[in-house]
Amino acid sequence: MSSLLSMKVSSLMVHHERAEMAESKVETAFQTLQHLHNESQEELTALASELQNKAQMVLDLEVHNRCLREEV
Repeated sequence: MSSLLSMKVSSLMVHHERAEMAESKVETAFQTLQHLHNESQEELTALASELQNKAQMVLDLEVHNRCLREEV
C-alpha cells in the first residue's frame, strides 16, 4: 500500500513540476507579447506623427502652388 502511495506522490510531484514549467513559459510569453505590444504602439505613434507631418507638407505645397498659379 505504501508503494502505491509513493507512486501517487511521485506522479503528483511530476505533474506539479510540469505545471510550474508551463506557467513559467506562459508568463515569459505574456511578457514578450507585452514588450512587442509596447514597441508596436511606439512605432505606430511615430508613424502617425510622420504621416501627419507629410500631410501638412502636402497642404502647404498645395497652398504654395495655388499662390504661384495666381501670380501667373
